[in-house]
Amino acid sequence: MAWIESHQSLAQHPKTRRLARALEVSLPTAIGHLHLLWWWTLDYAEDGELVRYTPEDIADACQWEGDAITLWEGLISSGFVDANEGKGCVHDWDDYAGKLVERRRRNRDYMRASRVRHVGTTLGHVEGYPTNPTEPTQQNSTIPTVPENKTTKRRLPKQTILTAAALMELFNESDKIEMTKVFPGINLEWEAGKCVDWHNAKGGSGNWKLAYKNWLGNAKPSVNGVVPKEEKIIYRSTPDADGHYAPGVIPKTMLVDPRIKRGL
Repeated sequence: MAWIESHQSLAQHPKTRRLARALEVSLPTAIGHLHLLWWWTLDYAEDGELVRYTPEDIADACQWEGDAITLWEGLISSGFVDANEGKGCVHDWDDYAGKLVERRRRNRDYMRASRVRHVGTTLGHVEGYPTNPTEPTQQNSTIPTVPENKTTKRRLPKQTILTAAALMELFNESDKIEMTKVFPGINLEWEAGKCVDWHNAKGGSGNWKLAYKNWLGNAKPSVNGVVPKEEKIIYRSTPDADGHYAPGVIPKTMLVDPRIKRGL
């Protein structure tokens, strides 16, 4: 949205009163016609030169409903339009709108240069048309381009080793109450010991709370407060020629034995 300066002295300026008398209109009406002329000039004669327009065009711009010649002569006699050999231009137009006109010119030059750059870049993407017209056209390679694999490897959480007591400290009282509801008949402390034994034998866990809840999902509830008897599992009790352990039978609770970690 464009704008021009409008000084408060215009209302009492002798030129404005002279125009009002020449047009036989009130002072506010003369001021309104002047502003309509200036706004119109911004769009259709931004250099202030009115030579290519007729008095009727100027009357339409000012929304003057009287005689066009009367308006034209009134603008000249009052000093708002400078007449030179039958040609006319808005008086002191550069002082009122010069900065705006210059800014518009710079914007047009910038947009023109941008379009030229855009056309050159666009044509450069057309097959057989060089990006730089001064360079010879090179034949497109038939070797397919292998896209770069930008897949980021997912970093696993660091595994830690805990004791049963430390595992239970990860849960507050409300968590424990909720777990007794979800896993009825399960001895939480007993299962915590078995859970840490099993995971510690494998190097620990990266998410102990999740590991413990998954463990509880597979645990067997106690009967009348009696914890189920430990199941037997197979492990390698003695190393073979390759340093591996031969099969044997041992309770699961002994998985914490360091010598068992290598054989599992």
